[in-house]
Amino acid sequence: MNLERETCMALQAIDCERGFSAVSRIKTNLRNRLSEKILRCLLFISVEGPPIEKFDFKAASDAWAMTKTRRLQLLK
Repeated sequence: MNLERETCMALQAIDCERGFSAVSRIKTNLRNRLSEKILRCLLFISVEGPPIEKFDFKAASDAWAMTKTRRLQLLK
């Protein structure tokens, strides 16, 4: 019973440490004015998102470009 509880606590600590590491990578001295909403979104992507090798940047930029009218013209 104690081993089961200690294992559970260790797994919770790992998730917590992973979150702190992600915050350290994202919120740097150059990006210290991120809003809470943006920071939360970036943390979610960092922890739960796909590996960078599998991320489709073209699809993401196309989706972003179509969300609303932008002041600058994007190259197609």
